[in-house]
Amino acid sequence: MLKIERLIYQVVIISLLIYLYTHPKHIYMTPLNSSKLAHFTHIQYIPSVVIPDDLNMAKNTANGEINYMCHPGRNKTYMSYKAITNKNSEQYKYIEKYMTVNTKGFLIDEHGRIGVALGSHFGKIGSKYDIELSNGNILRVVKIEHKSDEHTNNGCEQKWDKSVIEFVIDIRVAKQYYGVAKNGYINSGNYNNVDEFKGDIIKINKIESRN
Repeated sequence: MLKIERLIYQVVIISLLIYLYTHPKHIYMTPLNSSKLAHFTHIQYIPSVVIPDDLNMAKNTANGEINYMCHPGRNKTYMSYKAITNKNSEQYKYIEKYMTVNTKGFLIDEHGRIGVALGSHFGKIGSKYDIELSNGNILRVVKIEHKSDEHTNNGCEQKWDKSVIEFVIDIRVAKQYYGVAKNGYINSGNYNNVDEFKGDIIKINKIESRN
């Protein structure tokens, strides 16, 4: 009788292994270093979910942390705040009311948050984020300009340079502080060339408080 029970047990185990081998989608766990998600950052294990290669969405979680799924955003471009000329726009009004220019040419609010342009996925003007970089630094930013949906992938990164963050700056003051590179741009057109901003985006927290 013992031999029969052992045989049945072996048959069950073998059958289970065959099922798992032939039905991987029921147990598949997508790891961070999967080739399908190689261009994403800060993604937890996702059970039984098929994620398309071009998915560039972020999801707010209860504690404010975003499962960051945009491009890593190593490029960090800039624009002049003077390009925002519509006095009736929420951007113009927000800048006029809350932002000042610091010695580096950044527009900052009273809490020291740096003004940036972000895609529509990152919410309305005035949305605040703590952005953690792979160099360990945390950028405290506030959205003061919209990136056009026409120019971004799913309201996320810029289509042509893959930048997620675009600093909104005073060009004249920034040139005085950083100088101008041989190509005629501040920091060669990319703030990733500045040590404090160097690196990939690995995590974003949406800040609900006023600071």
